[in-house]
Amino acid sequence: MLSFAARDRRGLGSVAGRHRGGSDPSPLSAAGGGQSLTEAIDAAMACLTAYRFPEAYQLLVEARSLIGHGVEATSTDVFDAGRLLAETMLALGDPDQAETLVVELADADLGPYQQTILACTRGRVLAAQGHLDAAYACYHQAARQDHPRARWPMLLATAGQALTVAALGRPHDAEPALTRAYHRLLSEYGTAPVEVVQIGTDLARLRRSLGYHDTARNLLAHLQPAAPRTLGAAHPLVEQLAALGQTPDIALPDHGRAITPPEPPRWYWLRIAAIVCLLAGTVTAVVLLGVALQHQVAPPTPSPTTTTEAARESWQPQRAAAWNVRIARDTGTTISIAWDDPSGGTAATVIFLIKDDDPPVVAATLPAATISYRLTGLDPHARRYCIRVAVAYHPTAVVAAPDVCSTRPTASTTPSGRPR
Repeated sequence: MLSFAARDRRGLGSVAGRHRGGSDPSPLSAAGGGQSLTEAIDAAMACLTAYRFPEAYQLLVEARSLIGHGVEATSTDVFDAGRLLAETMLALGDPDQAETLVVELADADLGPYQQTILACTRGRVLAAQGHLDAAYACYHQAARQDHPRARWPMLLATAGQALTVAALGRPHDAEPALTRAYHRLLSEYGTAPVEVVQIGTDLARLRRSLGYHDTARNLLAHLQPAAPRTLGAAHPLVEQLAALGQTPDIALPDHGRAITPPEPPRWYWLRIAAIVCLLAGTVTAVVLLGVALQHQVAPPTPSPTTTTEAARESWQPQRAAAWNVRIARDTGTTISIAWDDPSGGTAATVIFLIKDDDPPVVAATLPAATISYRLTGLDPHARRYCIRVAVAYHPTAVVAAPDVCSTRPTASTTPSGRPR
């Protein structure tokens, strides 16, 4: 049985908000450099709060690897490591892997808080896969949770439900529902949690898309000074709020009212959608898909199939992955790789390494304009190494190329019976 603190949430706005089980943590010898397993997961949460997804991925994969190898862990740590890794995989553009993690966690004996927060993550996965009706149903069920310990994820599910309505092509219905969810979160938790700031940002953007400029400006006037105090001036959300506040309204002389200026291209909405993958069950990215769809030429009432297909398309990476990724040499203990840079020398590169059937690990983060790398210290007895090259246009827009693999020959013997 989990022991819940008075403030029942595991939001990423405060690392201390993650709840503990009853047992003492064990040393995280390999991944944490002396940290406990709990401290390593907290460090991953801090990375997610700052939208440093590759770092969070590395920490969470190593934590789960240690748990799988018998390191003693509380049920809370096991659950948090899995769910946060699912959110990270969503941010890195792999909803199918995120779904696998969610299904795995759903088989555990979960309390009200964990059931509700996991339902929020599952709703995000379904939305990322284009199953918007299923995502709505998932949020709707979670939003009906009335257990006092599940208050935080229940409110997040309410916001997710409203955002899914916008993604389904009904932004006018979504705006009042999202407004209610945001004000309830704000009144109970303030702007310290990053989730609340993100939902407020999405609400301001939705209001602008509907032409509600006065209420959007009022909301931005509250968020713009509050967000830097809690998130830091360099946080991507702070930059979003500043850019949103600087976009002018455009008056239409024939209608005598203001409308929003032309929206950014679709890849912008995808990038912002990826940003919020870390939020504790929040699917604030979904509203951006609805906004993007709203600005396309479409019948007044799109069919569910058309809406779903368009939403699925919106979730696909629109920035180019590295091309011509190739293994130049494999010596057994080293592998040299090379690739062509699609960013014109402006984006960093993250190298993922997959040994045999192990989960991927971050092998290196390389500066912009790098087009080759040499991996060292490899196991010469490994059956296969695969390398994934991901271009990091932004900490929240990481586009991976297909894996390239070096398959080593299996051990065989000479006629004398000795290995060769």
